[in-house]
Amino acid sequence: YRTGATGREIAADLGVDPSTVRRWMHQLNAARRTGPRGNTGVPTNRIITLREIQGLSFADIAAAVRMSKSGVIHRYRIATEGHRRDR
Repeated sequence: YRTGATGREIAADLGVDPSTVRRWMHQLNAARRTGPRGNTGVPTNRIITLREIQGLSFADIAAAVRMSKSGVIHRYRIATEGHRRDR
């Protein structure tokens, strides 16, 4: 865990269920890993420009602006469609 391995990776290496690793980590009071935070300082028009004018994929945009791919997609769709898509 300290080396950056995820709970799933540790579970696979040890041949146990990921829930077992979570239980162990809880028992050890290990700090939970947090995911990356979205870069809210990125203007939405920057995302739109990268997508529509430069033709970048959502994955490429995410890497360029240091956001998650899902965060980029969400911001783009809200800006261009004006609402969340139904699931």
